[in-house]
Amino acid sequence: FVEKLQRFTPETADQFFEHRKKAPAAMKAAAEKILTLEEDKTSPAAQTAQVILLSAKVAGVGAAEPEEQKAIVTEIEGALKAADILSRDQLGIAFTAASALEQSGNKDLAVEAYKRFGAMFAAQEDELLAGYGGKMLGAARRIDLPGNEMKIEGKLVDGTAFDWNSYRGKVVLVDF
Repeated sequence: FVEKLQRFTPETADQFFEHRKKAPAAMKAAAEKILTLEEDKTSPAAQTAQVILLSAKVAGVGAAEPEEQKAIVTEIEGALKAADILSRDQLGIAFTAASALEQSGNKDLAVEAYKRFGAMFAAQEDELLAGYGGKMLGAARRIDLPGNEMKIEGKLVDGTAFDWNSYRGKVVLVDF
């Protein structure tokens, strides 16, 4: 049932909008039922159900209150740590959650999520997952950069030490 819902391709605009309206609730109900009935929580069916439920939570993380956002990040991290091997579905969930936090204005939690999730994916053997893990770590650095002092050290052409403080209040172009 879940796979059929995931693969469904609407043929008309009405079908599209009806599917978009009803499918998330149906998927969530089916996933909850699977987890209730499935004894082996590591089975493919149980893992698919867990991904569906996490996806449903992530869909509303941007609009959630900060405490609920933090709880969702903790839950995602727990699910990622519990997995033997991380998947592309889990990457999508983690990346979507961190991005939604960034867009919601919760900068500190977004940085924390990007760092925690990014480190887990960067350590994967799968090059695609590891690459996206690196991108998540880079996003954390990007978000955290504004307002922080840049450390620039070196020597000038005449051999004297570069004094960054002498440029305070001036417009400076840094060319890497």
